[in-house]
Amino acid sequence: LALTPNFSGQRSGPAARTGSIPGNARGFMSPAAGEPVRPAKDALLTMVRRELEALEERLNNTIVRATQLGDRKREDATGRIDQKLGTFEALQPKFDRRLAELSGNYRGVSDEMQAQIKRVDQLDGRLWEWRHALEEEINKKFSQLEQNQQQAAAAHRVVETSNEENTKKHNHRMQQLEALLQDRLAHVEE
Repeated sequence: LALTPNFSGQRSGPAARTGSIPGNARGFMSPAAGEPVRPAKDALLTMVRRELEALEERLNNTIVRATQLGDRKREDATGRIDQKLGTFEALQPKFDRRLAELSGNYRGVSDEMQAQIKRVDQLDGRLWEWRHALEEEINKKFSQLEQNQQQAAAAHRVVETSNEENTKKHNHRMQQLEALLQDRLAHVEE
């Protein structure tokens, strides 16, 4: 269908149509007599109909191809999704087992950790008690040693004092004996 542009200089649009005969009425009436002119117009209509039918057929073919392509792509995508879902469903029990296993391991490790914490706390308590007892024992021993050292020092001072007194006595006695001996020797020599 070829459209001819309006080169006549006439106005087109709604203003140019006032008082004119509608397009469908114009095609069937002859300008002079008012009789219908059908053969040329029928051929044009037949040609337009054929063109429209061909266009409609091409459009329908394009729509069918697009629909088939869309259906094929949707089926492919659905098939891939179904395949992935099947894989996931097949792996789900394995994942569930592994999750249960890891959950059990976690609980076991958690329980063991709690037991270790209790043991360490008990050990800390016993260690603190042992250290406290050891410090008390060491303090007692040091006090006893200090008392023993003070007693020994006091005993040593007593012994030293008594030794000094004995030494003084012995010295005094020696001096008396020497003096006595000298007196006797002096008498013997005379």
